[in-house]
Amino acid sequence: MRRNQHANSGNGSTAKTTKGYLRLTAGPCRHQYVHRIVAAAMLGRELKKDEQVHHRGDKLDPRHTNLFILGERDHTWVTAKQAWYMKHIKEPADKQEWEEFMAARAKEQEREIAVAKLHEVPWQCVDGQMERKWENRNA
Repeated sequence: MRRNQHANSGNGSTAKTTKGYLRLTAGPCRHQYVHRIVAAAMLGRELKKDEQVHHRGDKLDPRHTNLFILGERDHTWVTAKQAWYMKHIKEPADKQEWEEFMAARAKEQEREIAVAKLHEVPWQCVDGQMERKWENRNA
């Protein structure tokens, strides 16, 4: 699908970009990525410039359960590691280990966000922790 072709939204309000993400094409949020709007709603605040939204699966799935908010350093590491795992690792158990690691980090983040909201304080994205957590996963 080309940049300005409409995704299967039925009403023409979203389009799939050349990078495979959904972007709004109408309304007050026009030109914004859907996944960034959903991530901001998860936090109850706008995303900061250095906060990236990582899709755990399908780029066209903007549901909060498919999104993970990371700092720039962590997003770069996770994206590279995930791409490497999917390309080079053939053993299902190794791929499963990566999926379980990411699922645990997502649950951890969900808890952190919920606690921040409960205490009425903004959630803070702490960058540079994912690689260390991966390396220490079996410690």
